[in-house]
Amino acid sequence: MAVAVMIWLLLMLGSQQIVCGMVTRGSVCHGTSAPRRGLVQQAWRSAVACPAVCATQSENSWLRRPGRRGGRLAEVEQESPPVDFASNLFAFVNVGTFAFLLAHRAGFTGPIHLRASGAWKVFPASQCYLLLAHLGLGPWVGSSCAAFEDEENTGMAWTALTAFSMLLLQAAMIVAVCRAGPKAALTYLMYFPASICLCAWTYYARLVYGLPHVIPADCTGIQMYPEHHVMWMSSTVIQTLLWTHMHKLEVARELDCPLPSTPLLLTMVMMWSGIFGLLDYGECGSLTHTPNAVLVLVCLASFYALLLTSTRPLQLCAADYKARNLPVTHSLFKWAVRYIWLTWHGFPLVWALSALGLMGSSQREFLFMVCDLAAKFLPVTFFLNSVSLPL
Repeated sequence: MAVAVMIWLLLMLGSQQIVCGMVTRGSVCHGTSAPRRGLVQQAWRSAVACPAVCATQSENSWLRRPGRRGGRLAEVEQESPPVDFASNLFAFVNVGTFAFLLAHRAGFTGPIHLRASGAWKVFPASQCYLLLAHLGLGPWVGSSCAAFEDEENTGMAWTALTAFSMLLLQAAMIVAVCRAGPKAALTYLMYFPASICLCAWTYYARLVYGLPHVIPADCTGIQMYPEHHVMWMSSTVIQTLLWTHMHKLEVARELDCPLPSTPLLLTMVMMWSGIFGLLDYGECGSLTHTPNAVLVLVCLASFYALLLTSTRPLQLCAADYKARNLPVTHSLFKWAVRYIWLTWHGFPLVWALSALGLMGSSQREFLFMVCDLAAKFLPVTFFLNSVSLPL
C-alpha cells in the first residue's frame, strides 16, 4: 500500500510537468525568471493613468530597504506576458467560483448539501486547480517559471516534502485499516486531511523537482512564490470543509453537511487580495503604494473574518460537548481552536517582519515552510479523533 501510494504521487507530479510542457509549448515553463509586469499591474496603471516610463523607486521607502534583492523596474524593461487558453480558463474558474458562492450566500441557489459519498472529489478538484494555476497564473501576476535556487532553504523544502509524504502514507494506512472495520462509514473524513497534505506535497515537490512560479521582486523587494499562496487557498478551503463535516458528525451524527459559502468566499477574498497586495505596481506618484495598502487591509480584515467563521463549527462542537457534560472532549475542541488561531497568525507575522525589512527572501520562505508544517498537522489529528467516535 505504501509503495503504491508513493509511486502514484511521483506519477502524478510527473504527469503535471508533462501536461505543463505540452500545453505551454515552452512559452511559460521555460526556466527563466526575467522580471515582468502582469495584467493586474498593467490594469491598475492604465486605470490611474500612470506614465509609461517610471523612475526607479527610492531606496528610502519603508517597503524597499537598502541591500534587498530586486527593485522596481522601468516600464520599458517590462515585457507583456502572453495570455493563452490556460490563463483565460484560470480566470474564468476563479471568477465563476466566486460568483457561484456569492449567489449561494445571497440565497439565489437554494440549499446545497455536500454528500459524504462525494468527499473523494477533493483530490481531483484540488489537484486540477493547482495544475491550472501553474499553467495560467503567470500572465496575471507577472510571474515566470524558474528553478528553485535558494540553497539555504533546499534542506527545509526536502524536510517539508518528507513530512507531508509521511502524513499521506499514514492516512492511506488508516483508511486501509478502517475500511475493513466497524468505522468504515467514517473513513470519508480522511480524504480532507489527506488532500490538504497532498496539496502541500505537490507544491514542495514542484519546488524541489520542477519549475515553480517566481516573482523576482514583490512590493517589498524580495522574491515571491505565488503558487505558495494558491496552495494555501486550496488547503484552507479543504480545512473549512473538514470542520463543517466534523460539526455535523460530532453534534448531529449526520454524514452530509451544508455548503459553507461564507468562509469559502472569505478564503478567496483573503488569498487573492493578499497575492495582488504583494505585487509591484511601479512608481505612480502619490498612488505608488495605494493598491498595496488597500489590498493588504482587505486581506487582513478577511483573515480575521475567516478565522471567526471557519472555526465556528469547532466552537459549536465544544459547546455541545460542554452541554453533555463531557469536559475532556470539550477541552479538546477548545484547544484545537486556540491552536488554529496561533498557527494561522504565523503567516501574517512572517510577512509583516519581511515588509519591515527584518528578513529577506530566504528567511521568509523558511518561516513560511515552518508555518506550513505547524498548521497542517492538525487536520490529521481531527481525522484520527473522528474515526475513533462510536457510530
